[in-house]
Amino acid sequence: MGRKWKKQHKMKEGAENRVQRPKKERPPTTNYEELIRENKDFETYYKAQKIVPEEEWDAFIVCMKENLPAAFRLTGNKNMARSLLHVMKKTFFEPLSQLVPPELTQEELDAGEEPVKPLKPVCLPWYPDNLAWQLNLTRRNIRRCEAYWQLHQFLISETETGNISRQEAVSMIPPLVLDVQPHHKF
Repeated sequence: MGRKWKKQHKMKEGAENRVQRPKKERPPTTNYEELIRENKDFETYYKAQKIVPEEEWDAFIVCMKENLPAAFRLTGNKNMARSLLHVMKKTFFEPLSQLVPPELTQEELDAGEEPVKPLKPVCLPWYPDNLAWQLNLTRRNIRRCEAYWQLHQFLISETETGNISRQEAVSMIPPLVLDVQPHHKF
């Protein structure tokens, strides 16, 4: 009966004498509520600003109600970013461009759902080295199509590892325009 046996034996005894605490009950998960994208005060305010000509107002409001596209950029050193981009193109982008969207069931058609449009990732041409992309991926698309779900999971995992940064395309512009150098201080 060496030290190792005594240590293991003591650990077992401690586990038996431990006070059992009740587990906390978590509320069941629910889906997000659909966003209400109408606000009369918002419309009144911006109409009064006259930033959009009257004849273009309806198109402006329709555009404001659309979902923003998901945008991401590849980070890290150039070689790693290029190899990651190559993997993404071969593994995800090419198969998605050839994907035939699933047919809607009669129930989905009756509920007013629109068919899933083929997803084509778009390279942001103003971002250096083709390292920024955007796609119109909605939650509905992710739920309906396995290929979209796999791409979504890949983007999440690469974001967690720091290889990809997900942000709106307009947020990528200031660092490019500022031309920040190593000797600059903020």
